[in-house]
Amino acid sequence: MSPNRPNLEEKPGLPGWGITPEYISRWLDVTSSEEWLALWPFLSPSFKSVHNRLLNYCLMHQTTGDAATPEALWPGSTWQATQRIRHLLSSFIEENRVGSLCDAGCGNANWVVGITGGIDSYLGIDIDEATLSLARSSCFLPGHRFERGNMMEADYSGYDAVLSHDALSFLSNADILRTIDRMAAGGGRFLMLSTYPALGANMDSPGGAWRPINLTKPPFNLPEPLHLLPERQANPNDPNSSKSIGVWMVSDLLASRADQERAARAGAEQSDALPFDGRGVILPDSQRRYTDLGHHPTTPSFSILRISPRWVR
Repeated sequence: MSPNRPNLEEKPGLPGWGITPEYISRWLDVTSSEEWLALWPFLSPSFKSVHNRLLNYCLMHQTTGDAATPEALWPGSTWQATQRIRHLLSSFIEENRVGSLCDAGCGNANWVVGITGGIDSYLGIDIDEATLSLARSSCFLPGHRFERGNMMEADYSGYDAVLSHDALSFLSNADILRTIDRMAAGGGRFLMLSTYPALGANMDSPGGAWRPINLTKPPFNLPEPLHLLPERQANPNDPNSSKSIGVWMVSDLLASRADQERAARAGAEQSDALPFDGRGVILPDSQRRYTDLGHHPTTPSFSILRISPRWVR
């Protein structure tokens, strides 16, 4: 670290921090050397965290050209925009001893590597090879790898946690449900997914256009998350200011899904057992004994639920 480091209110990259182009070049050379990689397993989690912050400062202040800057490509995932969520996620990962993480829809991973210093194994998955190239060229952390793949078909087994930051919002509602089921089936402990809890209703996006989603509302119906990590300050003028990462225990999601399936089966069985008249009308108990097939009472107290093929003549 720079010996003339100023107070924390100053922005990194200013002369007072001592982060010059020469400093950046030297630091990147050191942290990508074989000696550094051999030393990495023996470093403390706190040192790794400091190292990751410094590494990202270096990467963010490299001259990469406007077209390749994180600010130009992913404005919601820049180092500055993710300051709050990085702090919250880092604390959660450390407190819950998350040792391995699969990042579905990782993009260029420019901010995520700031929270994975104490993680032994990290896999970033993205469908876009261009962003993965940026991630590979800028991440030198041991145990970190990036693979091209479809998050809807990925294998999530073997990871303590699965993270997906804003990536699910590009999928259709049906694909979101299938992807979350696949993530939960991986057998990890936590799912950490972007959600907008202030959103009242979810729209579908079969064409792949991004939109905010509330994972606790239909058609997703996830239970309330174990933790809700807000990314932004609440702003009544910004409908998306509730953007958060919800943390769900996989065991809770699996139990909730099992309860929903049992309720659906019970509803179907109850519906099949109800007596229908010839017009597909369920009859209340007080009127069933007066009714034969093909006839229904004249009182209007019954309700039409559906036409049962077994009773259609």
